[in-house]
Amino acid sequence: MPVIYTFEAKSIQSYILDSSQLRDMVGASEQIENLTRRLLDKVLQALNLEKGKDIQFSRRAGGAFIAILNTLSEAKKLRDLWTFTVRYCLPGLEFVQGLTEDTDILVALKAANQQKSTDQNRLFPVFPIAGPLVARGPRTGEPAVTEKPNPNNGGTERLDKRTALRREYLHQAQLGTGLVIENKLELTTASATRLVWPQNLNEDENQPDEQHFPTLGNNHYIAVIHADGNGLGELLIDVREDITNVPQHYVDVFSALSDTLEKATIAATRQAAQKVLVPKAQLRHDAQGKALQVMPARPLILNGDNLTIIVRGDLAIPFTQQFLDAFERHSEESLTKLNKFFGKIQLKLRLPKSLTACAGIAFVKSSQPFDLAYGLADSLCQTAKKQSKQSRSADGRVPSSLAFHRITTNMIDDYDTICQRELCTQAGWMLSMQPYAVGSVNTAPDTKAKRLPSLQDLEALRRLLADEKISLGATRELLNLLHLSPMQAQRTFRRWRENMLKMPWDKYREFESLLKKMVVESDKELPILSAKDKRTPLADAIAWNSVARGGEV
Repeated sequence: MPVIYTFEAKSIQSYILDSSQLRDMVGASEQIENLTRRLLDKVLQALNLEKGKDIQFSRRAGGAFIAILNTLSEAKKLRDLWTFTVRYCLPGLEFVQGLTEDTDILVALKAANQQKSTDQNRLFPVFPIAGPLVARGPRTGEPAVTEKPNPNNGGTERLDKRTALRREYLHQAQLGTGLVIENKLELTTASATRLVWPQNLNEDENQPDEQHFPTLGNNHYIAVIHADGNGLGELLIDVREDITNVPQHYVDVFSALSDTLEKATIAATRQAAQKVLVPKAQLRHDAQGKALQVMPARPLILNGDNLTIIVRGDLAIPFTQQFLDAFERHSEESLTKLNKFFGKIQLKLRLPKSLTACAGIAFVKSSQPFDLAYGLADSLCQTAKKQSKQSRSADGRVPSSLAFHRITTNMIDDYDTICQRELCTQAGWMLSMQPYAVGSVNTAPDTKAKRLPSLQDLEALRRLLADEKISLGATRELLNLLHLSPMQAQRTFRRWRENMLKMPWDKYREFESLLKKMVVESDKELPILSAKDKRTPLADAIAWNSVARGGEV
């Protein structure tokens, strides 16, 4: 009788980003990458469980796995040892699990998932528990377990257990075969110099053989990007229904689907990084005088259909656009091969032509907390996914899209709160048209679905506004007046339009043409707004120019 044991790490991004030092985030990222790889392999080896014979996996990626075992006793031993191992090696990581058996593997899987949902309500204490006389780590506030030399100031530094394990894990990985994410991407450069990923945000935090994050001159904006696939839940439900009558194919189908998904995500990230990030790598020399190129980014999560990466501000939107485009293409190639493979064994699955994804980009300064920045990026991603679902194509596919926001205040809230507090005027006008569509899936003109504005059109608009022949000061003033006085904003716009039309160059006509493409039906009194929902892309274009300044703008 098959036994299902399912495990899933929760709040992975929060676990990785809860440190103020990039080095510790990288160490936590490496822990998560190896969670269902080397660490799980060691547990299986300790229990003498042979893969393919004693245990099979229908999913094993992204900090989660679904294991199928032969006996209940073996499954319980795995659960007990694995739970102890995770809590010891990754203290503070939240996870849920479920274990059940049934003659029908799909019934067992459903029951295990229900147990996993119930397990979310269970709280686990994190040891050691801090008493009143316990010293704490200054960076995290958690109980200190060791004191290490600090090469940056010549003194010592108290470390909590979580931070100490992260740094040890990072050190061991660097001594061995290297970091998993870096090895996944396999980036290349035309020159003989090697590519290096940064491990610190500031130069004064560098330790021997470490490089800090390269910024663009005085532009210190860094982007936290989070991308997530669309419609994966619906896809898994459809495939599960397709194999209801042939449960013997469950492991093969879902393991192949899981591998296909992760390979598409890795290939898309590799392509985007190779095209956008590698050419902008900064040439430096190490302590021995050897030349190296430091990447203007640091990937933190790359598994399943998830990507979380920190990128230099001016490169964030081009990188994300390339990733979303590439994800569609690579997923289409992989799903086509998968369909052909299962077609040979007369197994018909409802697989889509391709997969799409949405992304959120939070632009922050390097001194701002990254866990809050990730929260905003995730909120932006959810906004993009929600709007994209309302803009399906004629064949029901969800288009790729991205949403972004530049933090200009001391508070970092979710995007809905930001819209109400910063982007919505007293008249109810919205100074944004987020999200923006990317990729080849377009809303059909004959459907009732809402059409998303194109990122390509926004880029053309922001380049036009960056032109010296366009008065950027006037457009900024116009945005301020939209907040303060709608009537004065209308008068200012008419005056600006009259002045622009008097100029020998025809920039206003180009501006008007772009607005018509993005706004579709514009307001008669104030054409920069849409007539129906009173939204404008001007603030988005200006924000993009602000984070891109110092680059090509």
